[in-house]
Amino acid sequence: MNGAKAIHKTVMHGPAGDAATGLIYAGKMMEFFGDLGTEVCVRTDGDGSLFLGYDEVRFTAPVYIGDLMEYHAWLEKKGNTSYKVKFEAYKIMTATEILPEPELCGYATGILIIPKDCQRGPQDPAFAV
Repeated sequence: MNGAKAIHKTVMHGPAGDAATGLIYAGKMMEFFGDLGTEVCVRTDGDGSLFLGYDEVRFTAPVYIGDLMEYHAWLEKKGNTSYKVKFEAYKIMTATEILPEPELCGYATGILIIPKDCQRGPQDPAFAV
């Protein structure tokens, strides 16, 4: 890991899931990963970046409406214009109980791009690489 982690916490709400089962659509997790990728790149080099794509995506446990989730992202490797970012999603509590340990619900690796002329250097000292 290079630099610090960006972390977001959120409660999963109804419109992001299936009304009949209460399951959250997997795409919602990907949306949070994208937001965190942007944050990591802004803090690392001062630009929101372009998301090139994911190398790997895995969903490891179900997420339901009402679950409190914690999303993590960090810079794994910085190239000339590319940024390899790792993502993880953890369930911290359900709508009715606090989990004894966070449960890994998904992870991914993505590549983001910041053109050289848009790189402004670290905007947050904790993310300097």
